[in-house]
Amino acid sequence: MSGPPVAYLCRVLAEGPVYGSGEVVPYVLDTLRTRSQDIALTWLRKQALRLANGLDPDPDRAPWATRCDCVPVPDAPTEIRVWATDPAEDHAARARLDQGVAVSVVIPDGPDRYTLAIIPRPARVLYIQPFLALHAFPPRGEPVPRTGRDHVLATRASIITRYRAGETLKALAAEFGVSDAWLKKQLTRWDVPVRDVRAARILRAQQQRNQP
Repeated sequence: MSGPPVAYLCRVLAEGPVYGSGEVVPYVLDTLRTRSQDIALTWLRKQALRLANGLDPDPDRAPWATRCDCVPVPDAPTEIRVWATDPAEDHAARARLDQGVAVSVVIPDGPDRYTLAIIPRPARVLYIQPFLALHAFPPRGEPVPRTGRDHVLATRASIITRYRAGETLKALAAEFGVSDAWLKKQLTRWDVPVRDVRAARILRAQQQRNQP
């Protein structure tokens, strides 16, 4: 973001239905204001791991927890840990912030969902008008905009079909705005064999031969 000095508004949000009311209520778990991109990303990753461990302790760090070798469906704690520890995700987040674009990760968990967000703002907005800045997120009750990961999870069947038909992992990841590493992990969780370089070349050669 060019122009005035940039600061970052960070927030961790939980949303879920209120029993018996039919309402979905958001709850802010924590917030941070900082002028440092490094501090913002480090803080958000730590909050993400804290949230994941609160939902379900990490088997690698909890000796009393029993490790499961097979997770039938993606679960929220695992999704959060993947985002928090994946260097490719960190690189993608930095690239977005460098362009002045917000980073928003939405993780569904049954009827609930968790949002990890960093929004770049002119520093004067965050430090001269802090009250207004803290309300720069969507108002209570309004849906959080879909992220690339949301679209991937919502169109799982289509993505699997397109990948099996020959579209590359890199092209699909770029289209949905997610990292190659994350999409590869999703395909693996969906029991879709991920092509190596040799298999991809063979498939491209077959497709070229089948073209009229």
